[in-house]
Amino acid sequence: MIKLLAILGVVCVAKPEMYLDVNCLQFWETPKVYYQTREACEESAKKLGDEIIENFQKNDLLIMDFHIYCIPIDTTNA
Repeated sequence: MIKLLAILGVVCVAKPEMYLDVNCLQFWETPKVYYQTREACEESAKKLGDEIIENFQKNDLLIMDFHIYCIPIDTTNA
């Protein structure tokens, strides 16, 4: 069994004029990248998170909740 890490995130956003209308979505890095070390994964997750936050803010979407994780992936059958 080969264990690597991949980025998984969840972001919940609302349009500024409708704070009660919150939509959440789960995302993977695209294309999916597998990392051999937690440090490399966390560094990429930070960069990806910063890009996502910047893009959402440029589009006037209010981020209500945001989480990004490095999770272990079993690539044996991938």
